[in-house]
Amino acid sequence: MVFDSKNAVAERRMRLPADTRREQLIAAAIRVLRSDVHGDKQINWVAAVVSEAGAAKGTFYRYFPSWESMLGVVRSRLLDDFHAPLRAALADDNPHDWLKLIVEQCERLVDDAFAYPVHHRMLFHYPLPGDSMDPEEMGTSILSRVLRAGTDAGEFHGITDCEATATLLLGGMHTVADTVLSRGERSRWVGEFARQVESIVRETPVNSAVAR
Repeated sequence: MVFDSKNAVAERRMRLPADTRREQLIAAAIRVLRSDVHGDKQINWVAAVVSEAGAAKGTFYRYFPSWESMLGVVRSRLLDDFHAPLRAALADDNPHDWLKLIVEQCERLVDDAFAYPVHHRMLFHYPLPGDSMDPEEMGTSILSRVLRAGTDAGEFHGITDCEATATLLLGGMHTVADTVLSRGERSRWVGEFARQVESIVRETPVNSAVAR
């Protein structure tokens, strides 16, 4: 009997649980996007992902209707990991340095931009078909809760609208990441962000009736 290795590999692929195969494709897509090998060249992204995953092209479309839909899943996965430290801090009752956590969040955003030097804009700057990211996924809601926690702990004194402040801070983080990605000088821009955030969250509001 002749052993057909190709058929054996194909059979093993088919035996993988659906969730396992889907996760393999997502992990492969993340590895492809982290690589700068492709640069800005026009490539077949689906082919690159299935090659990286050791899967068939038809397998990709069994789980994702298009490359854009895969990008949406990858972006959600990356953002979920990005926000994990803040969610963990909010979930426990231990005291935290909330200002430090905000600055570290900015640093992580800079690191993520460098992890995807070529494809950062593809993932985070352009809308994807059917885009409807909620505030929790974008980080506005989580950052707003951090600001509220810092205020309740007596660490922050100058915030009158946590949601609005969170939106502005998140925009500042993205600006820092884009600037460092294009110009460098990480310590300069992150340091200035930290100073500006501190001036915002620790300044007593002029119209505050109660001094904290």
